[in-house]
This record gives sequence, structure tokens and C-alpha cells, in this order.
Amino acid sequence: WAPSLTWRTFFCSMIALSTLYTLNSVGSQFGKVGFNKLFSFGNFAFDEGGSSYAIYELIPFVFIGAIGGLIGAIFNNTNERITHWRMKHVNFSKKRRFIEVIAVSSMMSFIMFFLPLVWVKCTPLATEIHSVEQLEMWGKLVPFTCEPGKEYNE
Repeated sequence: WAPSLTWRTFFCSMIALSTLYTLNSVGSQFGKVGFNKLFSFGNFAFDEGGSSYAIYELIPFVFIGAIGGLIGAIFNNTNERITHWRMKHVNFSKKRRFIEVIAVSSMMSFIMFFLPLVWVKCTPLATEIHSVEQLEMWGKLVPFTCEPGKEYNE
């Protein structure tokens, strides 16, 4: 990672954000943008010195973040070990690299084809149509092992 790449990334991010703000301000009053932040999880209301949430409500999110970090660390460690193993045992021969590609592709194709056969869960279609989009979506649902027109696979 080079400093020039960091500056390029920073510059592209500035241009993207400026473009986003410019496009979002079209049709609104000059100098006012239609939103005040990029991501909004709702407004926290502070009524009479109190807040709309309590500190103990943040504890599950701390645990979710910690577990996500641990899973990410395990993924990175596993990825590094696999890369070292591949460099040592696979990467030195074109024949072995080709066999690896064929093996991984075949394994993924096998898994993705037979996985729906293992966990068959048919969900009934809703009886009421609320919008045109819902009707279009129903046309795209696949009744793989379910009764067509009445159920779809999840």
C-alpha cells in the first residue's frame, strides 16, 4: 500500500461525496441538501434531559461487534494459512493449479446444485396482490420442488 494510492483513494472519495451531495440537492433550495447525513438510523430524541435509549441496550451490539471481529480474525488467519499452503504445495506447477481450479469449481457446483435438494422448504405464495412489483416478483420465484403456482422455494 503506497501513499500515492492513499491520496488517490481519498481524492476519489471526496469527488464521490461531492457528486452525491450535488445530485441530491437537485430540486431543493439553493445551499440546502435533502439529507443531513449519509446513513441514518433514526433520530435520538432527548426529552427533558433523558435519551430515547438506555446504555444497557448497547451491550448486545458490543457483543455483536466483538463476535464479528473474532470471526474476521479467524477468517484472516485461515486465509493466510491456506495461502501459505497453496504457495508451498500448489503454486509451483501449472498442472497442479489447473487441477485446483477444476477441483474447486466442481466442488462448488456440486454443493450449489445439491444444497436445495437437501433443505427443501416450500413457502406458500400470498393470496393477495398488493402491487405490480409483487406480481412481477412472483413471476421470478422458482418452484424447484414445490407445487408451481402455489408455493416457492426459499
